[in-house]
Amino acid sequence: MRVLIVDDESDIRDILEFTIESEVDCECISASSGNEAIEKIRTEKNFDLILSDYNMPEGNGGTLYKYLLDNGMQVPFALCSSLRPDEDPIFSKGNFFIGNIIKPNIYDGVLSILQKYEEIKDTFTTNLHSVKRSPSEYVGFNLALLKAMDTAFCDIYLKLSEQKYLKVFNKKTEVAKEDIEKYQNKGIEKLYIERESIELFVSDIANHIQTIFLDENLPEEQKTINVFDIVQNTIVSLGLSKSVIKVAAKSVEQTLDLMGSLEDLTSFYNRLFQHSDSFLTKHSIALSYVSAGLLSKTKWDSHESRVKISLASFLHDFSIDNMRIDERGVDLNPFEEKAFDSHAHDAAEVLSEVPEIPEDVNSIIRDHHELPDGTGFPRGLTGTNIKPLVSVFILSHEVVCSMLTLAERNQELTKDKVISLIDVNLYKEGHFKKCLEALDKLELF
Repeated sequence: MRVLIVDDESDIRDILEFTIESEVDCECISASSGNEAIEKIRTEKNFDLILSDYNMPEGNGGTLYKYLLDNGMQVPFALCSSLRPDEDPIFSKGNFFIGNIIKPNIYDGVLSILQKYEEIKDTFTTNLHSVKRSPSEYVGFNLALLKAMDTAFCDIYLKLSEQKYLKVFNKKTEVAKEDIEKYQNKGIEKLYIERESIELFVSDIANHIQTIFLDENLPEEQKTINVFDIVQNTIVSLGLSKSVIKVAAKSVEQTLDLMGSLEDLTSFYNRLFQHSDSFLTKHSIALSYVSAGLLSKTKWDSHESRVKISLASFLHDFSIDNMRIDERGVDLNPFEEKAFDSHAHDAAEVLSEVPEIPEDVNSIIRDHHELPDGTGFPRGLTGTNIKPLVSVFILSHEVVCSMLTLAERNQELTKDKVISLIDVNLYKEGHFKKCLEALDKLELF
């Protein structure tokens, strides 16, 4: 039996692989995105079961399922996602969607999907393999999962031979970084637990990973993500100039402190920085620096305005909970297009109820897709009716989208190349004239 596991979080892939292999004799193949999974299906084929996340930056679960439909491939398919299948109509098509594993309830979910697979496999025209139960008393898990533990959730063993296992962690003992490095240096890829501990192990580790990102009471220093490291890595990778970084540093720091302290923003804050390689995350970080740098070259500059434009940079995609939808609004299904078209208005509406967010920030967020010629959305404003801070933000937004497009093409980032991707003639009305002058003065790289 061959199982394709698709998720952009390596820990979740490892948990799914461990859970399936602990129950059945199978080969698990992993992919980190829908697009990578499609390539594996093209080249390797002959999968008996696919377990896929929905929200992934490079091709989501719906994209993968549609590929199977379009190519007449009947492979039993299950989601492992917080998304309800009825939220994307694609899963109502075909006859091979067999269920949804709700994170973090992975153990029971996998057992349910395997049972469903056994029930329906003989109804498929393709020759699906039967489920063979794994007889081993000990079950191996990838060493990488140790990094998600503060303490051992159960007794953990090192395999010495087929018959002999050595206990290396007692239940509830501390798992130190040095211990992980010791086994890595010895070339050990897997440790083992007793079969009777599987359900406890899977449930505890899945819950632990999930709560790291969702529990607002968890001390910031214990989170597995370091927001300021992510910010720093992003601006370094894009090669922003020292002057831009210096101008934006205080306002960005103040913005992140405020966002991290507000209960209303906790879920979005964690979701944004959980996917440090996603377009949305890099876009928001770069925008906070570029917009502050551009603002600094105008007569509207002040520390208060820099904080406002920084807040707008991080919050303008507040209403988007699908990491595949980015600010370019391309390659989207109808469900995603609807979310994209309304995201600016929806975000401003929700954030207007948060008293700590200034009204100017909500105005920037609501109008950040307006264009000087009136073809933007949601209100179709023209250049003379778009406020100064909003104008700075809109042009900065264009600059950042151009920067990330060049980065994705692996092209050198220069100011001339960035500007060449922007329709400069569009931005010669209203306050945008001053914004273009400011961009001309700005040392971007």
